[in-house]
Amino acid sequence: MDDNQKKKLDFFKNRPIYIFLAVMIIFVFLFYYLKIVRKTSYPSYTPFVTPLITKTQVEVSPTKESVEQKQEQFTQRESFLLTTKGEKTYQLGDEVEVLLKADSNKRLVSGFDILISYDNQTLEFLNAEILDSSFDFFKMTQPGFVVLTGVRKLNKELSYFDNKELIVLKFRALKKGKTEIGILKEKNKEVTQFIDEKSQKFYPIVNELDIEIL
Repeated sequence: MDDNQKKKLDFFKNRPIYIFLAVMIIFVFLFYYLKIVRKTSYPSYTPFVTPLITKTQVEVSPTKESVEQKQEQFTQRESFLLTTKGEKTYQLGDEVEVLLKADSNKRLVSGFDILISYDNQTLEFLNAEILDSSFDFFKMTQPGFVVLTGVRKLNKELSYFDNKELIVLKFRALKKGKTEIGILKEKNKEVTQFIDEKSQKFYPIVNELDIEIL
């Protein structure tokens, strides 16, 4: 066997190794080629991460002005409140005069309904007089219960109540003892309420007034 035949025989024996090496070279070449192409084709991307906002970062200390505004809103709430001009003690047969004040918290008022309760064994209801002439005034009475209704006159300009002395209630003292005159929030489908310029209803805080007949 001459040298050429030996070389051919060695080549065919080592052929699988040559094929394997060729495949590896091609694979490595393709890997680096694709890596370079991909890097040049797409711009670098930096993910945007929204910073975590903690409770302490968003809290704002209340200013003096904001605190005063909250206090003002609380103290200026809508109300109908009963009070007396003088003493809360009376003698039998005395006329008991009670003043009703109104505050609409700066909301314009076109009307109102007020429910008054009292003990008709101790007190006799005499009359109710409105102190604001811009309202037509109506009374519906039952033993121990009075409904007062005001409707602003068409020729009168709308306004709001600012702790306004609105109505004077008059009773007669019939029996000795302690008793109370109160404003009810509701009774028999009737409701104590304000009505604004858009005919929207809003509801006040109310109170009871303790008196004593000697």
